[in-house]
Amino acid sequence: MPYIQSAMSSTGAFTPDDISCIRNVFEEIVAQPWFSRSPERRQDFALYVINAYRRGLDRPDKLHAFCLEAAMECFAG
Repeated sequence: MPYIQSAMSSTGAFTPDDISCIRNVFEEIVAQPWFSRSPERRQDFALYVINAYRRGLDRPDKLHAFCLEAAMECFAG
């Protein structure tokens, strides 16, 4: 997934575990039937997840909860 692989944290490149966490949260949420099918909205959401992770939401459960709420409010189809 190029949008994740090209992302950099403020201290350097994400580790494989970071990428896995971000990818899993992204994929679980965009798989919901209510999530927008627009490629542009999905890209916007991918950046949202990456930025949330950068800001310190690095626990999968916390990142998922935070991003799920935002997705339901801002990225529903």
